[in-house]
Amino acid sequence: MHRYTIEIDGRLFVIDVEEQGAERFAVFVAGQSFDVTLAGREEPRAAAVHVVPSAAVLALTDRPERE
Repeated sequence: MHRYTIEIDGRLFVIDVEEQGAERFAVFVAGQSFDVTLAGREEPRAAAVHVVPSAAVLALTDRPERE
């Protein structure tokens, strides 16, 4: 079983999710239980990450090597 804390419209809920089968789950929310069937699944595209070195890092890498 997995426990999640979710926020909906500014309200926090603790939900427990128990896998019942490959696409079936029992979900418990605020004292109520729900039988849930997974209808589909998508992996969202990862956002491109651009790394910009800080001035301090650039200053360290621009130094000539010691002999």
